[in-house]
Amino acid sequence: EVSIAKSLVDSKLELYSHLLLAISTKGAKKVDTEKDRLKKYLSNESNSDFSTMALEKIFASLSSFELQVCTVPDGSFIHLGTTAELLKFLVAGASTSEDNQNVK
Repeated sequence: EVSIAKSLVDSKLELYSHLLLAISTKGAKKVDTEKDRLKKYLSNESNSDFSTMALEKIFASLSSFELQVCTVPDGSFIHLGTTAELLKFLVAGASTSEDNQNVK
């Protein structure tokens, strides 16, 4: 357990690839078994800083949760893919249509 914790501290943990991909959806549960989802998760993480054991622990901790999304009527979506994009959005906001060219 200590070596896994040290690995998590010393490695780059990514919200999307390490955490969100471990969370299941209703659709994924209907199509794949948990073993198949783990196999897909691990294949996606082939270039990860983490050991297979650490990735399996992350998956085991999160895969029982189901991703659920709420939408806002007439809302818009902005993809904040990098920390720099997130900071710009938080500091400057997204008030002009020019800033929101990719909003869908």
